[in-house]
Amino acid sequence: MRSVSYVQRVALEFSGSLFPHAICLGDVDNDTLNELVVGDTSGKLSVYKNDDSRPWLTCSCQGMLTCVGVGDVCNRGKNLVVAVSAEGWFHLFDLTPARTLDASGHHDTLMGEEQRPIFKQHIPANTKMETGATSWW
Repeated sequence: MRSVSYVQRVALEFSGSLFPHAICLGDVDNDTLNELVVGDTSGKLSVYKNDDSRPWLTCSCQGMLTCVGVGDVCNRGKNLVVAVSAEGWFHLFDLTPARTLDASGHHDTLMGEEQRPIFKQHIPANTKMETGATSWW
């Protein structure tokens, strides 16, 4: 039997384990290209750009990451990264590179820098969230 693949494969450097909802594709740095976001059970958030096998950047979160997402959650026209842990910690990251130019005339990148959340909050268990008259669950 013969098989043909028209898709390029990329092997990523990743150690550890993850939950099914702790991986997503999204435009993390607002450059119109999607990046791969992976959260592991040790609280490490990794972002992979293009076809690079090593993370473009990493972030540390509190607790075991069970869910990650990318989107314009603040309705300001800029995507942010959301990471939620099993212990109830909510982390929000702005991973847009600085708009300043470095000495070579290129935009600064975040590669190699440990990123801190712009917002972090502990959500108690059994919290009911409501927006207006509509309940989320």
